[in-house]
Amino acid sequence: MQALGFCFSMVPAIRRLYPENNEARKQAIRRHLEFFNTQPFVAAPILGVTLALEEQRANGAEIDDGAINGIKVGLMGRWLV
Repeated sequence: MQALGFCFSMVPAIRRLYPENNEARKQAIRRHLEFFNTQPFVAAPILGVTLALEEQRANGAEIDDGAINGIKVGLMGRWLV
């Protein structure tokens, strides 16, 4: 439900993290268009954690799509309790 807004928030950072790698940029955008739904006031910390993982991945860390999405899903569900 909020995936488009989440992805829109990530786009400026994705452009900076992958300035010359169009394929990596496309993959990152697709990664952040997956389901996302949480309370709006806790979306910012989730965005920050996700961005930190994305930055580590762009710098060469072996972080796969599942890890990034798993953290996002885990945090968004945790705040709804």
